[in-house]
Amino acid sequence: MAGVTGKTRATGGGSPAGTAPRAEPVGIPAHADVPDLDVVFVGTPDTMRPLGIKGIGEIGVVGVSAAIANAVYHATGRRIRSLPITIEQLL
Repeated sequence: MAGVTGKTRATGGGSPAGTAPRAEPVGIPAHADVPDLDVVFVGTPDTMRPLGIKGIGEIGVVGVSAAIANAVYHATGRRIRSLPITIEQLL
């Protein structure tokens, strides 16, 4: 929730923590917690792409595969350094 709302504070060790006073769950962000998004069209179509689309949406998901690979490592103890991660790599 702190990632969506921006409500964080520093703990005694210098690391950020949610604003919950104790280690109680603060809830899972829902659709209503995300602020409104604005769609902005920029300039002219991109002539290098068949549909003329200019997109930057993929930039926000660059770290997802690394986070999943890290979660797999913590769950299984096996570090996988190639994608896609398959069951065969874990066996």
